[in-house]
Amino acid sequence: MPENYKHRLGNLVIVTPEINSEANNKSFSEKIEIYNKENRLLCLQKIITEYQNWDTVDIERREKELIDWALSEWN
Repeated sequence: MPENYKHRLGNLVIVTPEINSEANNKSFSEKIEIYNKENRLLCLQKIITEYQNWDTVDIERREKELIDWALSEWN
């Protein structure tokens, strides 16, 4: 993944510090397994686990989905 995608909205996931440490530098498929173990993140898990890959196209798509959701919910 290009460095400029690292901190984009579509690449960020809200997790506990413990989960963040566990998932830190793992592959996307390994992160999904970690996220699925965490019951407090059910909404985020559902969103994240719908992706098969985690590349620039997926990050851009998720970013657009998050922005569309925010505009719909908070408008």
